[in-house]
Amino acid sequence: MFFLPMLIGAGAKFFAAKSAAKSRERIAQINYNIDMSNARIGYGNQKTQLRLNTLAGRIELDAQRTNMRLSLAGVEAQKQYAERLRMFARAKTKQGRLAISRQLKSFDEMQSDQGAAVAGSGVTMGGSALDIMIESAEQMKLKIQDMHDQDNFERQAAMDDAAMRDIGADRDAAVSRARFGYAQHRERIGRRANRLGRATARTAFHAARMEAEMARLGQQSQAQAQKSEAAAGLLGSVVNTAVKAYSYGQASGSSGWLG
Repeated sequence: MFFLPMLIGAGAKFFAAKSAAKSRERIAQINYNIDMSNARIGYGNQKTQLRLNTLAGRIELDAQRTNMRLSLAGVEAQKQYAERLRMFARAKTKQGRLAISRQLKSFDEMQSDQGAAVAGSGVTMGGSALDIMIESAEQMKLKIQDMHDQDNFERQAAMDDAAMRDIGADRDAAVSRARFGYAQHRERIGRRANRLGRATARTAFHAARMEAEMARLGQQSQAQAQKSEAAAGLLGSVVNTAVKAYSYGQASGSSGWLG
């Protein structure tokens, strides 16, 4: 009967080792679940961030497109106003010429009337009368020159204003188109970066899953080895005990290895 405790001890070691192996397997599964949950969460967060980046790029591009359209509408308004200024300048020039023509015609008529009046009175065209007419002609000449200069000044000012507005409108249109083009470029780069980011996120997720699988398989292999070692130990203990019992029986002449 002294061999029975040996068997009980071997059995207890076997079941303890088997229980430890099962615990290792459960821990391995728990760790695998945690690792996979973290990997899925990280992958999901990355995809969400990439979608937000794509949406932000589209919103920025739409905003720049709207700004460009508004700016081009303002440019068109400036162009139209510049054309009206040129029309005003041309009309002003025409009006000024007509005014000068009317002024000259009126002066000629007045000079003719004065000459006829002087001739009708029997006074010759000379002396004070002629001096007065010459002075009047000089004054009219100066007045016509002033009218001409004023018309030229106003016409040139309107044309210069129109030219500056055209330049400003062209500059605004160029800047607006350049900003929209830059926004398009950034949006294209963003889309490419997001595609690369999605591919990188997928690769990282698959790598994390593979690492979790390998860790779980490693733990399971260790647990299985622990079970096999425990079973081998139990079998060895049983065989060793049986051999000892048989030897003891042979030596004592008893046929029972427990007796």
